[in-house]
Amino acid sequence: MPARMLIAEGDPIQRRLLEGLCNRLGYEAEAAADADAVLTRLLTPAQAKIDLLILDLAVPGCGGLDLLERLKSAGKTMPVIAQAPQGAVDLGLCAIRAGAQDFVVKPAGAERLQIAIKNALYIARLAEELSFSQQKSSGQLLLGNLKTGSAAMMRALRQGEKAAKTNIPLLLEGEAGSGKQVFARAIHGESPRRKGPFVSVKCASLNEGAEAALFGSEGGESGRKPGSFTQADGGTLFLGNIGELPLNVQEKLLRALIEGAAYPIGTQRPVKADVRVISSTGPHLINASSVALSAKIYFTG
Repeated sequence: MPARMLIAEGDPIQRRLLEGLCNRLGYEAEAAADADAVLTRLLTPAQAKIDLLILDLAVPGCGGLDLLERLKSAGKTMPVIAQAPQGAVDLGLCAIRAGAQDFVVKPAGAERLQIAIKNALYIARLAEELSFSQQKSSGQLLLGNLKTGSAAMMRALRQGEKAAKTNIPLLLEGEAGSGKQVFARAIHGESPRRKGPFVSVKCASLNEGAEAALFGSEGGESGRKPGSFTQADGGTLFLGNIGELPLNVQEKLLRALIEGAAYPIGTQRPVKADVRVISSTGPHLINASSVALSAKIYFTG
């Protein structure tokens, strides 16, 4: 999906020129004639995300520098390319100190502006990926960290926000590679269980040892071995491709969900565990009795 630009420019001719340039470069462009229009566009919820702001520092209204400060105070952190008048390089430097990524002197040439846009978007993407990786590795990933311009995905995010407040089992349906595990981790990060463990299991890799892997075992030479279900006590258990579990193991999982306890192999004594289960599957799940209690979210990635 192409990046979306917001052009804040009081001069109608310059607005049209910048819109045309952005469109020719393959971006989507919107325009705002004054500072109030910029604030309304950026601070109104449920609108398409703006990836970059091209800001005339002489924009009518509160002015470019004040507008930058107001956006910063409101938590809006998209990259900004400031446009300074001829002979006002110091004003451009002030914009950099106020949070703009770059500035150009008006009228900016097409090549200079193209380079500025590419660099600003690239740096913003690197910063976003770094933040995402750090949050994912620390277990603090949130739904708000998942960026999307898709209406279907926005719908899934809203459903995820509601689901995070509950303890009911959850089933994520979607194509392979759409990021269902990351989505599950973000739901965990939003939930009251965020300080508990997030245990991820790839069901397709369990094979014949699925029951022991999930519920543990007791006795034998190795003694007691806890399963993933009890390891997730106080947190979330993610079961990837749950349809790959043998049906008899799915039935035991359903019992564990109902009773809040696992039955390790080799004993009839239940092991209590407070676990929230999130499962994933492809778009056409067949024969999965263990998700009978689950709420569903269709996840498109």
